[in-house]
Amino acid sequence: MSDVEEVGTAGRSSIFYKDLTQDLVNIEFVSQLPCLVHVLSGEEVITSSSNERYVLTSGSTILFPAGICLYSDYVGKGTSLNAYLLFLGNDVVENFLPGRENIISNMGANTNDSPLPLRTSEVQLAFYQSLANMRREMRQSAELLKVKLIELLHLVALENHTADFYKRLHSSAKGYPRRNIKRLVEQYACSDLSVRDFATLSGRSLSSFNREFKRLFDTTPKQWLIDRRMKNAHELLVTGEHSVTQVAASLGYTNVSHFIEAFRKRYDTTPFQLRKEIDS
Repeated sequence: MSDVEEVGTAGRSSIFYKDLTQDLVNIEFVSQLPCLVHVLSGEEVITSSSNERYVLTSGSTILFPAGICLYSDYVGKGTSLNAYLLFLGNDVVENFLPGRENIISNMGANTNDSPLPLRTSEVQLAFYQSLANMRREMRQSAELLKVKLIELLHLVALENHTADFYKRLHSSAKGYPRRNIKRLVEQYACSDLSVRDFATLSGRSLSSFNREFKRLFDTTPKQWLIDRRMKNAHELLVTGEHSVTQVAASLGYTNVSHFIEAFRKRYDTTPFQLRKEIDS
């Protein structure tokens, strides 16, 4: 991304500076490492796999545990987005954690896989402001970058000395991440993907996917996909720019007869009859 600058890298740890001036929405991403994000100016909305929204504004800091799937939306409204993304490698985290064994041992087996907004102190704000003057040095010294990341973790812990903070920091990527069902199906509704395909892509079992989908949309995935595809088909046919066969193919139907029957059930007319009525 041309609007993202690498400040420095040390092993798997790294710091990036983001300076967005153009709107950038519906960006899906997964981090394999715990990641601290601090916004210097502007506003960014993060949406989790469970559809929770986190609005990040100037001075906001949030921690993403490793291995979760998130969406980022930035609409500038005349203001650019400036933020630091700090990825924390195992060596940095393990250097920071000694002395906190009691908290870690009491965390239990379960870890929370949601983002964690953090309290940000004046000292932390000063740290982020100082990074602008440290970029050249950190590009040249991996050890300096690691030291700065460890320093930041200590500063964050002074204001966020909680089990929730250590849980997410201690997290690791496991298997296929859960994706946001709502965003996933809306993006690929008009395709040849089946309900089972969507369940697999979402990182859930078929039963779990069906259950969460019903809670989000108050209908079954199968019925929702049919309705969405038929609505799209109707819009395409009304324009008169596509043949019935082309419309069927664009919606993932390999059998035109199946498309025609689904359309007839939805609109009580066939695609050919609709096209004839529009042309007459």
